[in-house]
Amino acid sequence: MGVLDYSRLTYESYLEAPEVWSASGVTVPKWAEDLSGCGFKGVSAIDFYDDIFKDELEDPCAPEDYKTGQYGGILMEIEEKVVTPGVAARWKKRIEDGESMARVSKTKVGDKYVDFLHRPKRYTVTSDHSIIYDRLSADNFLFMSPISYAGKQRSNKNARYLFALCIEVDDIQPKNGIQELVHTWNRKVAPIPVPTFLVCSGNGVHLYWVFKTPIPMFANIFDQMYEAKTYLTKIIWNKYVTKAYEKIQFESLGQGFRCVGAICKDKTSRVMAFRVGQDITLEYLNSFLPEDKKINKIYRKNRCSLEDAQKLYPEWYKKKIVEKDSSMEPGRKTFSRHRGIYDNWKMKILDPTQGASVGHRYNCLENLCSLAVQCGISPEEVEKDCWEIAEYFDELTISEENHFTEFDVVCALKTFHNRDRKAYTRKIEYITNRTNIPLVRAKRNGRSLMENWKIVQGIRDVKYPDGSWRANPSKRALVRDYARSHPDEKPKEIAAALGVSLSTVYAHLKDREILLKTKNLSWFEDGEYVMTETQADELNWLLIKESQALDALNEADENLQEMQEKMKEYIAVNRSIALLYCEVTGTKYKAGVKVPKEFYKYKGEKK
Repeated sequence: MGVLDYSRLTYESYLEAPEVWSASGVTVPKWAEDLSGCGFKGVSAIDFYDDIFKDELEDPCAPEDYKTGQYGGILMEIEEKVVTPGVAARWKKRIEDGESMARVSKTKVGDKYVDFLHRPKRYTVTSDHSIIYDRLSADNFLFMSPISYAGKQRSNKNARYLFALCIEVDDIQPKNGIQELVHTWNRKVAPIPVPTFLVCSGNGVHLYWVFKTPIPMFANIFDQMYEAKTYLTKIIWNKYVTKAYEKIQFESLGQGFRCVGAICKDKTSRVMAFRVGQDITLEYLNSFLPEDKKINKIYRKNRCSLEDAQKLYPEWYKKKIVEKDSSMEPGRKTFSRHRGIYDNWKMKILDPTQGASVGHRYNCLENLCSLAVQCGISPEEVEKDCWEIAEYFDELTISEENHFTEFDVVCALKTFHNRDRKAYTRKIEYITNRTNIPLVRAKRNGRSLMENWKIVQGIRDVKYPDGSWRANPSKRALVRDYARSHPDEKPKEIAAALGVSLSTVYAHLKDREILLKTKNLSWFEDGEYVMTETQADELNWLLIKESQALDALNEADENLQEMQEKMKEYIAVNRSIALLYCEVTGTKYKAGVKVPKEFYKYKGEKK
C-alpha cells in the first residue's frame, strides 16, 4: 500500500474497506472505536499537520539558501533491524563511549532471543510537510513535537514557536475511561479546555490543543507554559480516567509524540486522530487556569537588537554569539553541595516501595547526574553508579518493549558531562513532577542560628524561671562541695555517697578535672567565675566576635571555599575564648578543651 494511503488514513476510511487494510497487516488502534462512538470524526495525517503547522514552517530549500528567522519542525525516526551478537557488542561499546545515540535491545522471537539495533534519524519538516508523509510507509516508529526549531537539535534552547499543547494519558480505565476523559471538558464544575484533537497512539490517548497563533517560546514564558501543562495533566490523570493516577507522568513541552499515520507500539495498528473542537487562543486557555498559572508574559520580549547587544555587552556577544558557548559563565556563582545529598537521592530512587517507577526511571537517573555535578562527584563514580542503577531499573520493566537501555544511561550522563546552568538550577517542584518522588522543601524563617537560639533560650527561661530544666540544679552545690573535699573519689563513689544518680554527678562535674585538681577555687564563687576587669573586657569582646562570626557563617553563600574561610574565623574566636578560660582557671591549654556554660556568667571583680 502506498505512502499516500497512510497519510490519508482515517477511522472512517478504514471501515469503508477493512479487508484491504487487514490484508496489508493494518489494524485499528486501541480506543479508536470508543472515540468514534463519542461522535468524533477521524482526521487524516495531511489534515492534522496542515491544521497544526499551517504555513508557518520554513520553505523547502538547500542548506546554503537557508535564511535566518525561518524555522522548521523536527521529525525523529527510529530504524530497527536485527543484528548479530558481534555487531550488537560493537554498538554497545560505541553507545557506552558516547559515540552514538542508538540503543541495543534483546527481544524473544520464537524460542530464542534476538538482538535488535535501534538507530535514531532526524529530518527537517518544512512547509509542505512532505517528509512526514514519505516516512509513514517505512514501518518505523516516528515521533514529532508540535514545535518549530532553529537548527538541527531538538532542544529547549532551540525551540522557537509552540503550535499546540499536547498531553498524553496512558493506562486508560478499560470500562469507562474514555467517557470519563470526555466528561472532563463537558462537566460544569472545574472543566478543562476542549481539545482540538484526540489521537489514539496505541495504549494511550494524546490530547492536542492547537493554537490559532503559534506561541513564541521566549525563555521568560517557557516555565509558565510548562506550569499550565502540569496543572492540566494533574486534572486529566484522575482515577476515573486512568489506572496510573497515582504515578502521573509529567512531560516537557518538547516531548515528541507518535505521528498520525505511523505504526503504533504493537507494530500492526496505525496512529489515528479525531477532531474534537476548534483551534484555541491563549485567552481561552487562560480562562481555565487559576490566577497563579495564567500565562501573562507572552509578549514581554527583550527589544534590544543583536547589533545593540554587540555594543552593550561585547564579552557576552563574543562568548554566546561568535563562539556559541553554552557552558556556565565564569562570573556566575555556583555552589558545591555536600555529597550526602547525592547519596541520599541514590537511596531514594533505589527504594523498592517509594523509589523510581516505570515511566519515571530516566528522569530519576538524570537528576542523579545533576546532583553529581553539584556535589563534585568524580566521573568514574557517577558512571559506575549509573550503570549499576540501570540494571536495577531494567528489572522494573513490565513490558518487553519497555526495557531500560544503554541509550537511556548515555542520555542521562550528558547532564553530568555538559555541566551547564540547568544542572545547577532545579526547583524542588520540577524534580518532584519529573521523577514522581515527593520532596519537601526545608522550612526557613529568615533568622540566623544565633537569633533562633536566643529565642529558644527566652522561651525556656519563661517556662522554667527557676532553672528546673537543668539536671537537678538543687544538687549542684552538694555534688561540687563533696567533689572538692574528696578529690580522690571517682564519680561512681560520689554518687553512692550522696545517694544521687551517676548522670547527676557527671552533669554537675563537666569541669571535674579542674575541680579535683585545684584546691584553691578563688576564681569560682556561687556557680560563677571571677576574673579581673581586663579579662572580663576581653571575654565581652570575644563573645561579640563569636556572635558576628556565627552570623557570617550562617549568611555565607553555599560556596565551599567561602564557607571554609568563615568557619576558620569562627574556630579562631572559639580558641581565643578557650585560652582565656585556661588563663582564668590556671590550667594548661590543650586542643579540644571544653569551656563550660558557667564561664560566660562572670563577675567583673578583681581577684
